[in-house]
Amino acid sequence: MRKKYYFILNPAAGQGKALDLRDSIEEIAKKANLDFEIYETKEELDGQVITGDFAKLKDDDCSIRIYACGGDGTLNEIINGVIGFDNVEIGIIPTGTGNDFIRNFAREELFNDIKAQINGDSIEVDTIRYRYYKNDYSQERYCINMFNIGFDSTVVEKAGNLKKLPGISGNFAYTLGVAGTLLEKKAIDIAVVRKSKGKGDFNEIVDDSNHAKNYEKHVLFDGKALLTAIGNGCFCGGGIKALPKASCTDGLMDVGIVKNCKRREVAQLFGKYKKGEHLNTKLGKKLVTYVQTDNLIIKSNGMGDLLVSVDGELERADWLEAVMEPKSIKFIVPKRIEN
Repeated sequence: MRKKYYFILNPAAGQGKALDLRDSIEEIAKKANLDFEIYETKEELDGQVITGDFAKLKDDDCSIRIYACGGDGTLNEIINGVIGFDNVEIGIIPTGTGNDFIRNFAREELFNDIKAQINGDSIEVDTIRYRYYKNDYSQERYCINMFNIGFDSTVVEKAGNLKKLPGISGNFAYTLGVAGTLLEKKAIDIAVVRKSKGKGDFNEIVDDSNHAKNYEKHVLFDGKALLTAIGNGCFCGGGIKALPKASCTDGLMDVGIVKNCKRREVAQLFGKYKKGEHLNTKLGKKLVTYVQTDNLIIKSNGMGDLLVSVDGELERADWLEAVMEPKSIKFIVPKRIEN
């Protein structure tokens, strides 16, 4: 079967690092006699539109490989463009700030090796299908790595603003974002509810004014939370192992919620949280709710909306629902050519 290769370069990722790959990609692809094309995204969601058009050109005698040359946000766009097309494999050559999804795989350094990428095989990984609601508007999309709500999403928002300033890199911006958010330490009042299979409807639960109280056996969390992580993968924020039990092939999303607490407790927990060791500590057992599920809804109990970071990109929603889609993407794992 013929293979067609597409490389999608996001100039906005990693301060333009993706563009530096063009010459290397062309040289290696030509030497390997690949049928390939290189595209640059021009604006938000370009990656989704471009790759969606590629996938629709389905040919039973040709498989398609699409490489996201950017960060987790670029990968997210491409997945949303090609989800449901079984002739498409997706890879990522990381040039973003966080590059968190590849941390779920052994030998993550190979993701920067273009030859290893071309030589790699694909595996089936899960995604999270979600629908978010804002006023009278709703939209359905897919997440490959993680949702963050509360502390984490505020950090992403602050870091994004800081990165626009001269001399502030991605990692430094994130560190400053953490410091600024910690000083503010704003908890949000949320309800996280799981729907049992065949029982009721997400809308039924959410639209009820006492949704959490009336569905107590389905409630995962109801109260003030400092941060909430919902993930298919383990990592966020450039290597913070927020969900240490997560696997992108087990058909489950992991949910980790840190209750509202004192700044001193946040500082004590953060070192272990960053390494993914927080669940085994006395403080972690006190502050962290950790569950695994294949579906959930999350809604603010207050008057404000939710600031949600999805694969590092920000959205605002009144509430959202999510369900696992097992083995829904063919993801390329690079493999070095042995001499």
